[in-house]
Amino acid sequence: MAREMEKRIEDVCSRILISSRNELYIHLRFFDVALSAFTYVMGEQNGELGTDGVGIYYDPGYLGGL
Repeated sequence: MAREMEKRIEDVCSRILISSRNELYIHLRFFDVALSAFTYVMGEQNGELGTDGVGIYYDPGYLGGL
């Protein structure tokens, strides 16, 4: 049950991030290569978003509250 809920949360967060990425594509087309290189990684960091240049790490509680 907990794994199913985690998967649903991850799916919703992934859709939010992909939608945000698509909006940036529309307005800032020169970022297309940079934005498409990122992967999305769910984690429980410090309640924010972060990146290491390879992945975008997000806290689902923070992302859902935006």
